[in-house]
Amino acid sequence: MATKKQRRRRAKDQRHEWETVYVDADGNEVEVPDQKSASANGRAAAKKPAPARTTRGVQPASWRRVLKRGLLFAPAMYILLTLLEPNTTYAERAFFTVQLLAIFLPSAT
Repeated sequence: MATKKQRRRRAKDQRHEWETVYVDADGNEVEVPDQKSASANGRAAAKKPAPARTTRGVQPASWRRVLKRGLLFAPAMYILLTLLEPNTTYAERAFFTVQLLAIFLPSAT
């Protein structure tokens, strides 16, 4: 979908009349032989189909990506455990974080 700015520009281009000017080899302007066919050809050339959008395919699951996600979520889990259970020791929070990662990471493949 075109943005508002692109739609305004397209509408402005369609509002104004354009003249087709032909220049010969000497640099002189030459009259257009048939105004209707020239403008129709110009419009047809201007309306080239847009190139097809390419989408990235879904990559197959890999343990490398799962481990990268785990490295991203491990600190978040540790901080969450710190906020939810402030009375636990550092070792207990680390142990619980490892347990949570062991449960959730295999399901992420």
